[in-house]
Parts: sequence; C-alpha cells; structure tokens
Amino acid sequence: SMLKAVRDKFNLVVYFKLVTHKLVRQVDSEMAPESLKFTEGEDAVEGGMLCAVSSTILRTVETIWAEDVFLYPIADKLWDLTLRLLEKHLAWARALLDAAKTNEHSELGGVESWRALLAARLDLNSLHSKVFDMALEQLWPKLSDMGVDTSLFGQCLTRFGILADAECAKIDEEVLDSVDTTGSSLSRFKRKGAGLDGTTDDDKIRTQIYRDLSFCRSQGLEKNIEVEGLSKLIERSRPDTIEPAVNGRSGTATPDVPEGTVKNESAEQKPTEPPSDTLPADALQ
Repeated sequence: SMLKAVRDKFNLVVYFKLVTHKLVRQVDSEMAPESLKFTEGEDAVEGGMLCAVSSTILRTVETIWAEDVFLYPIADKLWDLTLRLLEKHLAWARALLDAAKTNEHSELGGVESWRALLAARLDLNSLHSKVFDMALEQLWPKLSDMGVDTSLFGQCLTRFGILADAECAKIDEEVLDSVDTTGSSLSRFKRKGAGLDGTTDDDKIRTQIYRDLSFCRSQGLEKNIEVEGLSKLIERSRPDTIEPAVNGRSGTATPDVPEGTVKNESAEQKPTEPPSDTLPADALQ
C-alpha cells in the first residue's frame, strides 16, 4: 500500500520534524508581546483571527492534520504537537496580559493595550471553537479508524476551553482597570475634554464596554447560555450616565415605550384655564 511504501522509504521521526519544524519556528518567532502583529487581508478573512500568532497556530494545526500530511503511525506526535500549540497560545495571551500591566507606553502592536487585549480575548475563544470543530470533523474520524477512544482527547480540548475562559476573565478585569486608570488620570482635564453634551472620553469608553457586554449577555440568554461573572462585569462597567441609544447601531438598546404613550400624554393634557377671579381684558380699558 501507499502508506507501507512511505513507512519503508522514510524515517517517520524525520518526516515529522521536516513537516513541523518550519511551522513551529514561525509560531515561536511571533510569541513575544513586542512582536505582536495583527492579521490583514485574506488571512483575517479566512482564519477569523485578529492576531498573527493566533492565525499561525490555527494554520499549523490545520496543516498537520490535513490529508496530504497526516500519517496514522505519527498520530500520537501530531496530537501532542496540537496540545503544545494550544498551550503556547495560552502562554502568549498571559504574556500579553502581563505586558499590558507593565507597559509604560500603554501600547502593544502599535495600538492601545486594551485594544490588543480585546483582540487576544477574541482569538482565545475563536481558536478553541475552530480547533474543537476541526476535531469533531477530521481528527475523531481518523482516531476512530485506529480504534482509539476519543473521549479523553475531547476532555483535553474541554480543559483548554476552561483555561481560555479563565484568561478571558482576567483580560476583562484588566480592560476595566485600564478604563478606571484612564478616567482618574484624565479627571483634571474633564471639562476641557468634555463634549458638547458633557461626556468625557472615559464616559464614552465605559458606555461602549457596557453596551458590548450587555449585548453579549442578551445574545447568550436567547440561546440559554449564561457566562459566569458577566453580570458582575456589566455592573462594574456601567457608566454614571448612559448615552441615548443610536438607532441602527449594533449592541445598543432602546428603552421600551408603550405604543401610543406619547400621543396619549399629549391628548390628556388640557390647556390651563385662567383663575376665575382673573379680570377680563376689556376691564383694564
């Protein structure tokens, strides 16, 4: 068979290293927070990742399990590499979070630290979701062909999801802390930085975070999904004054007003009649 011919001709350990060495080196070169880059063009559209290292890790996992690369005798090595790549992604997110806390210039990858952290947060969730879907569609059938019980493999991915959620919660806390710090440092410039309606940059940031979190919670509740700790974050991010909702803007909510309320109130208002003891106009002449 073709597989036997490959096994007879090549050393599988050498084959594994040849296939993975270049890919892993690229991942390692993008791990440092100071090397943070964002995806652009086709990479962003195809992979759905915002950060380059996340895109590289996802592409590496997809490559090693592709039909033209995968070999059954090295399935254990490929799975081990998959877990190590997921671990690298968690380590990268933690390093990015630490850098955001200590970065004197408050920037990462050329953008504000809080923006970089939110990009990492999205990538953590997206990578777990995409790898899990790929496992169900491609990995599990291959392992089942080998007579392997996939339940333990699934538990590994579930564990990664739990760790990713924990990092996301830490990122949420740091972003809100960053907003608090920004608000304190700008407090003396509040009047100068306020808009025509009296809102400051701090107010606007808080309002947007509050709206985004509230929108995520409402979407989750519609699907019977409730994220632990999200309500606490929403309350913490609630601004003192919430800006009026803008029609058509995603994530905003317009207060429910009973139909006809405005009209009824207008209709019920009666013109004010002058007191009975008021003199008629001709009496003054």
